[in-house]
Amino acid sequence: MWNLIVGNGISVVSKLCLAASMRSESVEKTYRFQMLETALCIAASLCFGSWSGISTLIISFYRNLKVCRGDFNKRDLWVTSLLTVVVGLLVNNRGLMGLMPIVAAIQLSWVYYSLKTVESIRLGLLVNTLIWMCYSFMLCDFASGIGEGAAALSCLNWIFRNRRRHAAPLTRHARIASDS
Repeated sequence: MWNLIVGNGISVVSKLCLAASMRSESVEKTYRFQMLETALCIAASLCFGSWSGISTLIISFYRNLKVCRGDFNKRDLWVTSLLTVVVGLLVNNRGLMGLMPIVAAIQLSWVYYSLKTVESIRLGLLVNTLIWMCYSFMLCDFASGIGEGAAALSCLNWIFRNRRRHAAPLTRHARIASDS
């Protein structure tokens, strides 16, 4: 029982970092908050005894460090993806549920490698957050599950607000100019 309480406490702090990454206006800050969130998730996963989660998170921490330094390349993408699958499968003690951290880690690696705009990265983070939310609830890590859900809502809010901001209606003067 003590492990659940401590793990959920650490998870609350990690989800505050996740929320901050979802609200950040720069790609660099998003990556830094993601790295801190990953470190805290490693500690929480130790409390829950989730070995596939811990192994994928350690590899993800390395990936996040490379991303923050700006030197995450195609070779790193393939190495971290392969390591995540191999190590994650070797230490998986949760059956099918234990595959979720593996899928989430690989998905986020591809997001970090392939996507470069804040909005596209946020969409990738949204998908990743939904995977982790499901996993957290299945693991009884309710703080993470709720935090992931709140972060997903925050991310959706940012995306819709950002799209509205960029799709503002044309003023009368702008409409006349665009008609000519």
